[in-house]
This record gives sequence, structure tokens and C-alpha cells, in this order.
Amino acid sequence: MKKNKYVKGDYNTFSVSAVKRIRNLEEQLYNHLKEEYPGAYVNEDQFHLRQSFTLQTYKRRKNLNKELLSEINKLNLESLASEDKINLRILRDYVKTFVRGHRWVMYGALNPFNNLEGIYSTDLEHLPVQIYEQVSLMRKAIRLKRTNHLSSMVNVIERLQNDMNLHLSPFLSRNNSSIAQRSFQDKGILRQVQMAYEAFVELKSFLVNEYIPATRKATGLHSMRNGIGYYKACLKFHTTSDMSPDEAHVTGLDEVERIAKQINKIKNQLNFNTDLTTFVKHVQYHTTITPDQQFLMVRDVLETVNDTLLDTVFYKLQKPKVTLLPIVDGKDLSLGSYRSNVFYINVNPSINRSSLLTIPLVLHEANPGHHFQNSYAFSRNLPRYRQNIFHTGLHTVPFSYPTYTAYIEGWALYAEYLGSEMGLYSTVYDK
Repeated sequence: MKKNKYVKGDYNTFSVSAVKRIRNLEEQLYNHLKEEYPGAYVNEDQFHLRQSFTLQTYKRRKNLNKELLSEINKLNLESLASEDKINLRILRDYVKTFVRGHRWVMYGALNPFNNLEGIYSTDLEHLPVQIYEQVSLMRKAIRLKRTNHLSSMVNVIERLQNDMNLHLSPFLSRNNSSIAQRSFQDKGILRQVQMAYEAFVELKSFLVNEYIPATRKATGLHSMRNGIGYYKACLKFHTTSDMSPDEAHVTGLDEVERIAKQINKIKNQLNFNTDLTTFVKHVQYHTTITPDQQFLMVRDVLETVNDTLLDTVFYKLQKPKVTLLPIVDGKDLSLGSYRSNVFYINVNPSINRSSLLTIPLVLHEANPGHHFQNSYAFSRNLPRYRQNIFHTGLHTVPFSYPTYTAYIEGWALYAEYLGSEMGLYSTVYDK
């Protein structure tokens, strides 16, 4: 009688083998990401590598991931324990999303520069080649009539100039005399600075004389050939669902209506007999604070949201202390951001800020928001590619690895909501 391969002993043996194979595939993916996107892994000593921006490279990356997906699909999901099933499903979706997105590589991925994304480079040596490769992509976009709309290129030249200043200033600034002196003594470094500057001058000339005049005149992706299909693919990437653009739009309108009703209730409690827009402007005006005032408020809220308070809504979690750092960012006009245990407060004086935004800002970016989320990922024995979630670029979507925005920003939005449960929104205005 032939032995059933799914009897208990063989089942466990197969399961252990499959789990080991999953771990190997996860590590294989992580190593691939480090090699292909070295700038995203600054702590992995990857600066000797250069990220490529060519259609040939994009195709090679697709094929490598396609091969990896083939190996993933050979694993039997039903042989695994619950947690391992989840790990395999996430791994499969992660790689499958990238492979599926290559169909749209001749769309947004051809336009690396916009008012949200500037020059990207791991170091000065690699900068000129990257710029020339990106210009080549943008010339392809012009030929295919798939350029950005002009509205996406507002202030791009200024942004790129700021990026170049950031790259070159350490070598030229008197404030960094030791680096500057070394750069002018080392002919190799001096040549790198010169080549980088020349590449930037060519990029600026290309944008002014070729690309910006060729930007799409009609707004909306539907103005491009098969633009609606491209839009649907982008929507699927961001939502991980098959909802239609119309369904997404209706969902958005419903949410706006739901939130507006809640604000109207607060407006009525305060006896304001005005429309909603006037009320919101009134609240903004009467709660305006300076950057210095907000920084001090943020510091106080960070101290208030301590481990004792967090333990009332979450299980205890060992996590590093979040560092608060003021910066002046003229390119990103958001109030703050979070990266690698650091909470950056944008103290740019040109930003309008309200005292009422301080508590949700801290909850969103620090604890129990992105810092808590990041700490949780590293406290769990998660695969390294999931501990280091990164984006290949906004313009590359949907030819990109998923970032699971609903999870990342959904967590932070839920963290804002928890301010109520923790008793932090103490007044009607706060709510």
C-alpha cells in the first residue's frame, strides 16, 4: 500500500522544509533589493553600488522577480502553519505586484522628476550617469506623449537646484573647510564635482528647452493613450483592491461627508452660525502659533505620551526613544515627518500652523504612530524586507514594490484617533 505523503510525520517534515525555503526566498529578495536600490539601505554599506535608471535595467529587474515568483508559487500554502501562510502570502503579493506593474513601465516610470521628487543619488561619483539615464527616459516620455502635466513640474528647477546644492556644498562651502580643502587638493574629487555640475547644467537646459514645453496640455491620466487603464493599475497598487475609480471617488465623498457632519456638530456646540468653511478658517486663525511655540508644544506632548500612558492602549513594547529634531525644509511644506527613530519638525516660518494640529501630529509621527509602528516591526522576527519598507519612487507606480499605504498611514491615522481614548483631546476645539 502506497504511503500517504500527508500523514503526520511526512506533513511536518514537508512543512519544516517549506518554511526554510520561505526564509531563503525572503533573504534572496532582501539581497536583491539592497543591490538594486542601494540608496534605500544606507546602513548596509551599499554606497559602492549605483542605482540604474534604464529600460534595460527595469526589464532585468522584472525578470529576476518573475523567476523569484516562480519559486514562490511552487510552495504549497496548505502545508504551512497559520503565521507561515501569512508570510508566504505577503511575499508572493510583494513580488507579484512588482512583476505585474512592469506592464506600465512606459508611463510614470519614464518621468523621474516632479514637484515631489528630485535628484536621487547615493554619492557624487554616480550622480552624472544617473542624470543622463533619467534624461534619456524623459526623452522617451516626450516621444510617446506620456510626459507629466505642467502642474507636476512647478518649482522643479528650484527643487533640483536645492538638491544639487546639498550634494556639492560639502565640497565647496567655507563652513566645511576641511572637506573643501581636501576636494581641491584631490584632483579626482575635483573632477567629480565638475562632472556633477556639468550634468546638472545639461539637465536644467533639457527641462527648460525640451521637457517642460512638451508637458501634457490636458489634465488627468485619461488624456494619455490607455490612460484609464494606467489609472486603474495605480489605484489597485495603492488600495490593493479591485475597486473601480468611481467606487473610490464615491468612498472619498462619503468620508468627506461623514467628517463634515462631525465638524458641524462641534460648530453647533460652540454656537457658530456660519458655514463650515468659515468656521474652519476661524479656528485656524484663532489658534495660529509660531514655529518655536509648536516645537515646544510637540516636546511637551512627547513627554505626556509616555510608556505608562501607551500601556493603557497597547501591550508593552520595548522601543528606542524617538529623537526630536527641528529642520527648515522649504521643499516639503508638511509640518513634520518620521524616519529611523527621528521625528523631524519643520520649523519653516512660511508654513501656517495651528496649535490644534500639535497633538495629532505627535500621535501620527511618533508614539503610537510611525515610530511605534517601526519599533514593532523590528521587535518582531519579521523578514528584513518587511522591516525596511521603502518606495522605488512615486513616479514608478505601479511598477514598484508595494508599500501598503493603508497599513502604514492607516496605522498613523488610528494613532491620532487613540488620542481620544488616552484623554488627550480635552476640549471641544481639540476634538
